[in-house]
This record gives sequence, structure tokens and C-alpha cells, in this order.
Amino acid sequence: MDSRLDLIQNPKSKIQNCLGNLYFLTYFVLQFQTLTTMQREYLI
Repeated sequence: MDSRLDLIQNPKSKIQNCLGNLYFLTYFVLQFQTLTTMQREYLI
């Protein structure tokens, strides 16, 4: 209920928050992938 009201009152900030979270998640996943590939190369 609260979040829905917030979304109606301030949609821009909510969308920006979601995009920021998505960006952070993607960045984290990419960093993790590069780390694992680097480790694999070192192990081989």
C-alpha cells in the first residue's frame, strides 16, 4: 500500500532507484564473471 502510493506520488525517483539497482547488479555480475575467468586462466 505504502509503496504504491509512493510510486504514484514520485514515479521518477522510483524508476531511477530500480535502474540503479539493475545497473549495480549487472556490474556486480560482470565483475564476478571476469574474476572467475581470470582465476580459471591462472589455474590452467
